Amino acid sequence: DRKRRDHHHDHEEYKEYFTWLTPEQGAEVKALRDAGNHEAVYGKMEEYYAALSGDKKAEATEKLKGSCKHFFTKALGADAVAELKTMKESGSSMDDIAKKVEGLINTITDEKKKAFATRASVNCKKIFSASRKRRDHHHDHEEYKEYFTWLTPEQGAEVKALRDAGKHEAVYGKMEEYYAALTGDKKAEATEKLKGSCKHYFTKVFGAEAVAEIKTMKESGSSMDDIAKKVEGLINTITDEQKKAFATKASVNCKKIFSSSRKRRDHHHDHEEYKEYFTWLTPEQGAEVKALRDAGNHEAVYGKMEEYYAALSGDKKAEATEKLKGSCKHFFTKALGADAVAEIKTMKESGSPMDDIAKKVEGLINTITDEKKKAFATRASVNCKKIFSASRKRRDHHHDGEEYKEYFTWLTPEQGAEIKALREAGNHDAIYEKVDGYYASLSGDKKNEATDKLKGACKHFFKSVFGDDAVQEIKTLKEAGTPMEEIAKKVEGFISKITDEKKKATATRASVNCKKIFGVSRKRRDHHKHTFEEGVTEFLPWLTDAQKAEIKSLKDSGADEKIGEKIMEFFDTVEASKKAEATTKLQAGCKHFISGYIGEAAATEMKALKESGASDADMTKKLEEIVGKMPDGENKKKAIEMTKNCKRVFGVASRKRRDHHKHTLEESFDKFLPWITEEQKMELKNMKEAGASDKIGEKILEYFENVDASKKAEATSKLQAGCKHFIGSLIGEAAATEMKALKESGTSNVDMAKKLDEIIEKMADGADKKRAAGMSKGCKKVFGVASRKRRDHHHEHNLEEAFTEFLPWITEEQKMELKNMKEAGAQDKISEKVMEYYNTVDESKKGEATTKLQAGCRHFLKHLLGDDVAGEMKTMHEAGSSPVEMAKKLDEIISKMEDGEKKTKALGLSKNCRTVYGVAARKRRNLYGEYDERYHQYYNWLSEEQKEELEELKDS
Repeated sequence: DRKRRDHHHDHEEYKEYFTWLTPEQGAEVKALRDAGNHEAVYGKMEEYYAALSGDKKAEATEKLKGSCKHFFTKALGADAVAELKTMKESGSSMDDIAKKVEGLINTITDEKKKAFATRASVNCKKIFSASRKRRDHHHDHEEYKEYFTWLTPEQGAEVKALRDAGKHEAVYGKMEEYYAALTGDKKAEATEKLKGSCKHYFTKVFGAEAVAEIKTMKESGSSMDDIAKKVEGLINTITDEQKKAFATKASVNCKKIFSSSRKRRDHHHDHEEYKEYFTWLTPEQGAEVKALRDAGNHEAVYGKMEEYYAALSGDKKAEATEKLKGSCKHFFTKALGADAVAEIKTMKESGSPMDDIAKKVEGLINTITDEKKKAFATRASVNCKKIFSASRKRRDHHHDGEEYKEYFTWLTPEQGAEIKALREAGNHDAIYEKVDGYYASLSGDKKNEATDKLKGACKHFFKSVFGDDAVQEIKTLKEAGTPMEEIAKKVEGFISKITDEKKKATATRASVNCKKIFGVSRKRRDHHKHTFEEGVTEFLPWLTDAQKAEIKSLKDSGADEKIGEKIMEFFDTVEASKKAEATTKLQAGCKHFISGYIGEAAATEMKALKESGASDADMTKKLEEIVGKMPDGENKKKAIEMTKNCKRVFGVASRKRRDHHKHTLEESFDKFLPWITEEQKMELKNMKEAGASDKIGEKILEYFENVDASKKAEATSKLQAGCKHFIGSLIGEAAATEMKALKESGTSNVDMAKKLDEIIEKMADGADKKRAAGMSKGCKKVFGVASRKRRDHHHEHNLEEAFTEFLPWITEEQKMELKNMKEAGAQDKISEKVMEYYNTVDESKKGEATTKLQAGCRHFLKHLLGDDVAGEMKTMHEAGSSPVEMAKKLDEIISKMEDGEKKTKALGLSKNCRTVYGVAARKRRNLYGEYDERYHQYYNWLSEEQKEELEELKDS
């Protein structure tokens, strides 16, 4: 009766503060109050208030503020409320006022009244904060109104709505979106306005002197980064964290505005300064380039210029080349100085190669200290090198065209025109291919004429390259009947003495074609048998003399089938400094010899596939198809063997799994074991050399378990990456993909380990399965997953795992306390202690702790109750069942379990998990919390369903 009277009195006393509710809302709130469901009352009031806007919201705010003052005057006294009012009027932050209220509430001795006051303080803080924010927003809106006149009425309305809703990030986002969409005069107007708002804001925050200092820096030409650092220093002096956060966000946006303004000035100046060099562009092209420059998209500008230039030909190309060369001279005179440009010009006029000139320019660029200017100069040097190289090539091509014209009179006019076009485009390889094709199609007198002409071209070329004496020596050998192969070797000797790599490459290519012309047989032959010395010189120069001697010994003893295997052994162990050269040379050898085995048509098909951009993996697949269709015989056998080795050279691993430890120990040091010491690396190398490779994994885990704490995190990360890499290669692509999908879905390390065990168990018996099982065992330790042997999942073996997966939120002291409990045999008390930590954890960690413990609940209950029960609970959760309903279902399941240790553990775990999920214990009690059957007589008029519903309301 007293409670009903109190409820009635409260209703009348506070009635005036809730006149903003509709009659229906008022009736609903009254019914909840009469039922004693205070939490539901608070929830409804928040819901109704949140739905208001405009004048109705303002009215409700004032009424609720009045109810707060009334309540706290009654609860804390008039003096306390007057003190709070003074703090508010003096500009104290809401957090400081809230702390003051909290202190006053703590003086209340009646726990029930204290709880009511605490709940009321939370709601009242929201009301007063909302009121203050609205005042601040209104003031800010009026104060900064003049700076946003460039917005359209619709945009202004949208920004105001977001500001009124307190969505500051969305306001910033919208403003950036509207600003970015502007162009021309409107953009310029907006920029000036926004710059004004920045100055206004920072004058208000830092003071006029600080803003004047920033202005001086800007006018003196200081970089935007230096100015930004200055502003950052000023922001760091702000003590109010909220104001500091606002200032930081504003500084980011203002930097963008001022940078954009400076860039536009620079772009305009650059555009005028370099305008004369781009008169060759069409009006449409010029407009497009200007738009990209205005947008600050420099890479796209370079791309477009290259595209437009590449499309030119004839006089227009020549004009553009001269203009672009002029722009390069202008730029580098400005960037490097007139003396440097004069030095470069002298090098060019003296005939220095373009590469030497480029190196000189690179050295000059490296003297630039401003990183931004250096980056621009580097980018410009790349483009300018292309322009000057193209200019030189055109001169050279024209000279070559006239010089060799007499040797190609056998071509038809159409063929001559096609060759000329390829020469002007600098496509030399295509020229060789075309001439080969035209020559091969000839017969009779036309063939003889072409042969004589081309032999004349060869003599002319080699005379210009080697000199008269060398050509005479070759002629003497030929007239003496020397075999063509020996003449070819003599030519190779001359070529090897050329120091200019470019000229050497051209001479090598020419020598190949000239051998054809002078009658080297086109029949396929055993390349190993007839060109062994050539192969060593051309494709194996990276071998040591001892290795070359070993290869030759195999050759001399007739063990040709062992040569490829031996070369790959040398390749796998070649020192790092020679690895790149060895790879390049062996790749060239692969192309050369495999082409000989598969035939000209197939080789042409492979070449076309490569030129179309096919990957090495696709090329390998195609080659295997070609070799598979070859008729059985010696060539097919050799092609199969060479394909196997060449796949390794091109980085396309054999589809057969291999021992990754055997071939990648050095790679593993860099990629997965950078944390071990040099002595440990040496120990692993010695083990490998001693044939104890199977013990290396065990040794690495020993290093891991004893690694210094400062390196533990790095070691864990690197070894986990190594586990994924090596196990993935052993279990196969499909299984590795399945494991990756599981990981991305949030599956725990424990469940991942279980799945991996299943996959390995299903593998075919053999070396791979054995290695996978061994590696899985070690990797479980690295991922913090203990052995899968049956054990006490709660305590016995996986406390360290629990620290990582479910208890990262507890302190180091608490972890030590749990370890001590375990060592003392008090495992049954650990769960209780964890819940004690959870109930007292700092609010900043409460969310993380709840999420982690909920994951722990799911994990351990699954192990205790089985996959079927876990699946049933998951289905209930996905169907939207409440925590109360799920807890009830769990009670039913556990009650049906056979009595024993497992059931005891499940009951204890269920009890703790209810707390984590916010579900109170299900003890039968009356609505006021009395655990006493004597009160049931007063509620026997309720049905069982109604009792259950009321209990659930109380629990929630």
